[in-house]
Amino acid sequence: MSAGLMNRKDWQQASLQPLGIIPGGSGNGLSASLLSRAGERFEAINAAYSLAKGQVQELDLFSATNNDGKVMYGFLSLEWAFIADMDIKSERYRFFGDMRFLIASTLQIFGFGRTDFPGRLKYFVSKDDEPEPAKYHDTFSAAEMKDKPTCICLEKEQKGEEADKWQEMDGPFYMFWSMNVSHAAADAYIAPPAEISDGYFHMMLVSGESYSRMGLAKLMMGIEDGSHLDVDRVQLIRTRAFTVRASSANDLMCVDGELFPGPEVKVEAHRAMGRVLCLPTTT
Repeated sequence: MSAGLMNRKDWQQASLQPLGIIPGGSGNGLSASLLSRAGERFEAINAAYSLAKGQVQELDLFSATNNDGKVMYGFLSLEWAFIADMDIKSERYRFFGDMRFLIASTLQIFGFGRTDFPGRLKYFVSKDDEPEPAKYHDTFSAAEMKDKPTCICLEKEQKGEEADKWQEMDGPFYMFWSMNVSHAAADAYIAPPAEISDGYFHMMLVSGESYSRMGLAKLMMGIEDGSHLDVDRVQLIRTRAFTVRASSANDLMCVDGELFPGPEVKVEAHRAMGRVLCLPTTT
């Protein structure tokens, strides 16, 4: 969805076109996130009602750039480590619907698939009391917008500016799931604090030495209601931009569930760049 809009020559205008989201097939993370924030159950009829009675709401988009200069745009997530392997392998079970994720994760954990992924994470530290990120279309006029979105944080980091605002973390990593919205799927409430237009990612990760398969099992069993955040060593880190580098060039990475070549990917959120039709939040 976002990739198609952002690859248009008129992406500056196309990204402002409000989109209506109706769930179909498996996954449906954006639809689940929009319905959840409005206090609605995840059902197609509720999504249709949301379109009929909803309002235009701002939506964060993000850009992911690898070390070959390839760029992919997304609205949902970037996956690496255990979750990326599981997501891609689940494609072979697509005919089971949403059950494909349960089947693939069970086989990945107890079928003795790989669980540890050496690498490094570097992220822009976001403090609770910092000013809100500026909205993208308020920051750049149409005349200033380039052929692709400007990555403010990453460009400053490349120039050596604001070095004190970046923090590094070494692996191995067992889980790395960076969310732009709250849900990765209807039954995957990965980042409860996430908003659809706050300008932040929420990185759910597990790193360090020797994390058990049972720990991964407990984590995966808790994602439906968000209780995975209570599992030992699970972290949820808020950030505006990050760089993740896998030690192996063969490691899988996914943007919005689609394969994206690594081994290094730089990602930045663009606050309120997109638009969706949905019901307002209940809070």
